[in-house]
Parts: sequence; structure tokens; C-alpha cells
Amino acid sequence: MGLVEELQKLEQLYRNGSLSAAEFAQAKSQLLSNPASIPDQAVAVLNKEAQLSRLDREWQFEQQNYMVRGRYGSQHKPSVVGGLISAFVIGGFGTLWTITTYSITSNMPKFGAFEIAQFMPLFGIIFTIFGIWSGINQVAKARAYQVAQDSYSQRRNEIERS
Repeated sequence: MGLVEELQKLEQLYRNGSLSAAEFAQAKSQLLSNPASIPDQAVAVLNKEAQLSRLDREWQFEQQNYMVRGRYGSQHKPSVVGGLISAFVIGGFGTLWTITTYSITSNMPKFGAFEIAQFMPLFGIIFTIFGIWSGINQVAKARAYQVAQDSYSQRRNEIERS
């Protein structure tokens, strides 16, 4: 049992009436008069605090690798739901574009200025592929973030318990 726990135990005994004021003062002075126990415990507490502080700083830097940038440069944590919504919205727009432009351009003449319009459905295919890729990328990033956060929490709990 450490010094702090011993002092707390003594104080609890004093408060519930098991020790008189004189007995409490004597026991407390005996605990504090042992200089060997104080520095070792202080070093252990400071070491633990330093480890936790270092781990927290490392996590803050690592966290930046997973952040998603918003439209105006804001940052937020990636989410699986956001990735799926992004894939469906952008991919859906691309599919709608492809279908619409194909139905419009399929009946056009295939010569002159109309010839270039035949490539309009390709933009929709590109949008669809980009939307699906973007969604998959964001879902993967969200899962990697969750794994890293769980690892950080586990390491922090291990240090706090030691």
C-alpha cells in the first residue's frame, strides 16, 4: 500500500472514531518520517503522469492523420455513415447523369457538332466511380481511426492501472 493510501486509511480511521486525535497525529508523523517511501512514490507518480502526457501528445498528432477536411478547411472525425452517404449521393448523381444524358444523346445524329455530345454519359460514369471510391475511402478511414482510438484507450488504461 502506498503512502497516499496509508494516509487516507488513517484519516478514515480518525473520522469514524477508531483513532483519537493524538493517535492520528502520531501515526501520521510516523508515516511521514520515513523519507525513503516519499521520494519513491513521488517519482512513480511523476513517471506515470509523464507517460500519460506523452501518450496524449502522440495521440493528438496521430489523430490528425485520420481527420477529414470539410468544405471550408474545417476538420472532423471520419464516420462510416458519412462515407456511405457520400457514396450514395455522389454515386447516385453520377448514375442519374449517365442515364439522363444517354437517353438524350442516344437519339442524336452521330455527325458534326452532335458527335461530341456522345461522350456526355462518360461524365456520369466518372462521377459514379468517384462517388463509390470516395465513400469506400472514408469508410476505411473511419475504421482505421476507430482501431487507432481503441489502441490509444487501451494503452492509456494500462498506464493508469500500473
